[in-house]
Amino acid sequence: MNKLEEARLKMEEAQKDINEAHHVYMKLLQSEAGGKALEFSILLTHAQDSLMVSMSELHMAKHMLTMYEKISNSQRNSEKLNHKCDY
Repeated sequence: MNKLEEARLKMEEAQKDINEAHHVYMKLLQSEAGGKALEFSILLTHAQDSLMVSMSELHMAKHMLTMYEKISNSQRNSEKLNHKCDY
């Protein structure tokens, strides 16, 4: 397994964790929307902020990985062409 494949697997794991955290957060929102008031908590506010940052960073990392994969494939194709041109 190369580094790009390893990174893709790590991002899939991160996505699962983020999905789980988001599910818990949505349950809290639904509970409050249903009339069960939640007491203000700086810890909950920090957790929500951390979740949103994590979601954004993972989104950016996915785009970066795709870009690295395209660059890597392009370099491999270029090397193949160079070898074909050697006399």
